[in-house]
Amino acid sequence: MATITKIPFTTTSHRRRGTAQEEKPRILQAVVEAVIAFDKLQTLPRLRLQAIVSFLIFVSFIAGVSAMLLFMESQIGLVGREVLSLNSEMMNIRHDNENLMTQLSQLNSAKLLRQRALEDGFELIDPANVTYIYVPGFTGKPPIDLSESVPAGSETRLDPAYTESLLSVFIRTISQASAPLTDL
Repeated sequence: MATITKIPFTTTSHRRRGTAQEEKPRILQAVVEAVIAFDKLQTLPRLRLQAIVSFLIFVSFIAGVSAMLLFMESQIGLVGREVLSLNSEMMNIRHDNENLMTQLSQLNSAKLLRQRALEDGFELIDPANVTYIYVPGFTGKPPIDLSESVPAGSETRLDPAYTESLLSVFIRTISQASAPLTDL
């Protein structure tokens, strides 16, 4: 059977002071504690420095993003102004074209053409005094037909490439991609 023995509890004041060999571990322990305390004092400014540097990095990042956004906004504004100036220039050109078309239609009016012809030496004739000459084999110029004519029986058909659905294009692409390569 095991017996339990009690060891009397003594406080440090009752202990006797040890020898020099016992003093060395106490000195080493005191040095270690001093180094730890000194290290704690040094890490505190290091943590503050890290916090300050982190804050400055964050602020510089925000400033950089803001500068980039301001630059982009200014570029958008400049392009918008250029578009507005080009639109106004385009409207001015349209007005000039309409004015020129009006002048052209006025110059091509029958009244002005008759007046210019008379100024150039042409004379008015009576249709009864006109003599027509028959030329054998000449049938005259056919009238110009600018309408789009489609021959009878022909239908306008789309190219088969344009009638293919997206699904069939996808299936054809996948089948071509999965086909084995041939030796060249």
